[in-house]
Amino acid sequence: QQIARLASGRVRQSHERVHLTNTVQSVLAHRARELQSRGIHIAQSLQTVEVQIDASMLHGLLNALTEWWLGCAQGVIDVRIDVDPHTAQGRLSCQFQSRHAEVSRMGWHLLEQTARTLGVVYEREMDHAQTRLTLAFVRTLNPQASPPLNDHPDIGFAESINSKPLAGCHVLVVAP
Repeated sequence: QQIARLASGRVRQSHERVHLTNTVQSVLAHRARELQSRGIHIAQSLQTVEVQIDASMLHGLLNALTEWWLGCAQGVIDVRIDVDPHTAQGRLSCQFQSRHAEVSRMGWHLLEQTARTLGVVYEREMDHAQTRLTLAFVRTLNPQASPPLNDHPDIGFAESINSKPLAGCHVLVVAP
């Protein structure tokens, strides 16, 4: 249903300035136990990048990415955020050892359609047992590069800079 909804073009987006790096760190911190229980470890090298994008859909994209990893990755996932020096676009890339039979399942299709809806350019490369995915954000706000926040694979997940993203907000949760 979600893929069909995204593909139909009926999604209304509200673009705003979003700190891509903090959002990625927040999702990784939130999903750390799931990833670790599957034997997946994250090596991070994250430059500071801000983009103009729909924040809730970006969060959905990053969760779809994590679901995809859970279905096909094994071992260490190398996650990088940087700025392409030629296009000045922020990039989120990941590379990991994969189970190829799992790489193109439903999780991939949700990730792919969410990226299309957001206008995020994606490129997936697969060879032997390695998979590499690059997501390029065309509406990057600060193309100047900064030093990586964490480049040590043994550290694991950095704490989210905004550990209480909904503090002071009213939230309606609808669940079965």
